[in-house]
Amino acid sequence: MLEQHAKEAPRNAWSDEKMAEFENLCSGKQYDLFVSFIQQRGVDRDTAEDLVQESLLRAWEQREQFRGESALTTWVYSIGWNKLLSHFRRQKLMEKFRAIQRLHTPVFDAMTILFSQEILDVLREQLSDNHFRVLYLDACERYSNTEISNILGVRLGTIKTRLHHARRQAAHVLTEAGYNVSISS
Repeated sequence: MLEQHAKEAPRNAWSDEKMAEFENLCSGKQYDLFVSFIQQRGVDRDTAEDLVQESLLRAWEQREQFRGESALTTWVYSIGWNKLLSHFRRQKLMEKFRAIQRLHTPVFDAMTILFSQEILDVLREQLSDNHFRVLYLDACERYSNTEISNILGVRLGTIKTRLHHARRQAAHVLTEAGYNVSISS
């Protein structure tokens, strides 16, 4: 359906090359890889396909906003990632995760807060996308640093640094938001 929609719609800001790249994302192996990427983050195949369809439709509708600063697939996958997070919020699955217990480090001494929707919203709003993503993958999805590195395509050392800063920022943000979080030096 999306493939047909992409062929019928006006080509506005995209070159024939970008159109072909987008059409490849909408079908075949690239489509299956995108579905697998979403499915591996904890949803069933049908939900993953729905989220991919929503992501592709959103990318198509906002194609003029694509600035070309990253690969088209990276841009579309980031839309998919955001759709996935929205799905988790809608389903309130985040309330099941006890992520803060996983974050128990000297930075989070005596912190045993259920990682509820409210806390996720506060952190999503206040942390950079890079910090929120590594914190989410570490705390909620319980991936190892190496797995996070592979998922995000970022060096392991960078993941460790981002996670350190994300934890410190999260502690500060949650303290400022009125949660009882003690921060050790």
